[in-house]
Amino acid sequence: MTARRRVLILFALPVAAAVAGCSATGGLAGGSGRASGRQPAVARPSDDAWRLAANRGGYPATFVASVSGTGGPANRGLAVFSAADGHLIRWLAHNGNDLVPVAVSPDGRWVYFNQGASAPGKCPRTGFTEPVLWRVRASGGRPQRAGIRTTSLAFSPDGRMVAYTVTRRCGATAWIVVRDRRAATSRRILLARNPPTSNNPIFLAQLSWAPDDTRLAVAVMPAAAINVLSLINARHAASLPVTAIRPCNSQGDGCLDPGFDIRGRLTFLKWRDQASRLAEWVDRWRHRRATRLFLLSPKQSDIGGASIAVDRTGNAILVEGGLRQHEIWRWSGGRLRLIVRSSRRQIVTSPLWLQHSQQ
Repeated sequence: MTARRRVLILFALPVAAAVAGCSATGGLAGGSGRASGRQPAVARPSDDAWRLAANRGGYPATFVASVSGTGGPANRGLAVFSAADGHLIRWLAHNGNDLVPVAVSPDGRWVYFNQGASAPGKCPRTGFTEPVLWRVRASGGRPQRAGIRTTSLAFSPDGRMVAYTVTRRCGATAWIVVRDRRAATSRRILLARNPPTSNNPIFLAQLSWAPDDTRLAVAVMPAAAINVLSLINARHAASLPVTAIRPCNSQGDGCLDPGFDIRGRLTFLKWRDQASRLAEWVDRWRHRRATRLFLLSPKQSDIGGASIAVDRTGNAILVEGGLRQHEIWRWSGGRLRLIVRSSRRQIVTSPLWLQHSQQ
């Protein structure tokens, strides 16, 4: 199973938890209820763990990532890493189960994440139960429930708009919920209807807001050969368009990991299945034109298993891949540099940029 597909398929595993309430300044509105299962443990940073990395390379100094491996519960959870050289700066949360970052609030103060679990869910036919969304301060502290169940979450750059996915009837219907926090209004966009006989159900999506608070990039991957990246008007659309954006609508093309920057440019990972090999690269889409930023090497591509994270300025990209072991590269200034090489004891995956306000 590829690295990119590991992240998406993780949440199709049963998760036993329920919604619990909280209010989130700079985050989500609250809900109510109880959550079963173990709460992610509070990380106990060392005395110097509060120091953040600094750099002059025009990219955010830090990123958050999931850490797993054979090092035991004390070496598993969410951690902040230096984007300059990849060293671990501080822990945010510890847990024996997988903690996977989902989003960072626009002000950079909160990291939202899901917790994987092996407990049986309430949907044995589909095997899908949406996990509880958690949040923790980027500076450290006790994890809190964010008040909703979802696998996908995106904030607009100014924090006004929020979008996340929800399912109904064990995934029979999937929706994108769009919330205007300033106007206190919400609407739903149909993501998919999944009949019981479907071989490629759509339970979740990758979301990214444009700076105009209107356009929303939506990427779905129901199967290895079906990958759709669309742009929608989130204020008016009732469902996804029939066709993907032009760089991703040809036979054999696939696109995932969309990320808008503050200039309205959409960057994404693209690949093309060819007879002899799979080519994979990073494209940037603006004014209906695509520009290739860089091509991934076979090692970085991990046979189609790479994933990327774009910072809000568009000046830096984190690339996760690796053939024999997980590795993370940083693209900035037109160059790729290896900054994290995982080991069996410490496996670092699913990186997300932290914003400049936390440096």
